[in-house]
Amino acid sequence: CRWAWAGGGRRDRRFVCESVSQCIVFGGGTQLTVSGQPKSEPSVTLFPPSSEELSANKATLVCLISDFYPGGVTVAWKADGTPVTQGVETTKPSKQSNNKYAASSYLSLTADKWKSSSRYSCQVTHDGKTVEKTLTPRSVRSLTALPWGHSSPSLPFTSSPLYP
Repeated sequence: CRWAWAGGGRRDRRFVCESVSQCIVFGGGTQLTVSGQPKSEPSVTLFPPSSEELSANKATLVCLISDFYPGGVTVAWKADGTPVTQGVETTKPSKQSNNKYAASSYLSLTADKWKSSSRYSCQVTHDGKTVEKTLTPRSVRSLTALPWGHSSPSLPFTSSPLYP
């Protein structure tokens, strides 16, 4: 608002709003962080869908992002190197007890879609640096677990890239 003198005496001074201009910000704007706290890169963990969820023909991948400062991150998902935007939900960063931030991002798919791609990636960018974590459905399928104390001669670990 631009204020203008509208008259009045010694005790009764009046100003009026002469014009108002609107400011429009396109995009995310600029974030300014003033801090006495050092920057901290995020810890990123990518979790595969559970077997229970897959049996219901659903698949949710969870990208957990923690211990970063300042609190701004962007998350991008890829399937076989191609960006994915459908089925993505990302939380706003929240402050942890250590005064750093945490956020999470979810990619919801059908089980068939999950099995049809060879790799899924969660790409986290913080303070200009990018961390990428990748899962391959084939390696996750090979990690079949049995209850403690049970063994099976046909455990699929022998074909796992995680267990040569």
